[in-house]
Amino acid sequence: MMLPPALRRAALLLGGLLTAPLLALPLALPLAPLPAWAQAPAAPPASPVP
Repeated sequence: MMLPPALRRAALLLGGLLTAPLLALPLALPLAPLPAWAQAPAAPPASPVP
């Protein structure tokens, strides 16, 4: 199916705007600090041996 050039350009632009955040999300995840609920729980302090 042949789309008019303006419509094709609009579709490509819309598709790019939708997919760019999805592609950038995995790249930004390692840079963003994890929220407290996502971090591994800290090890409990070792209890002194009785």
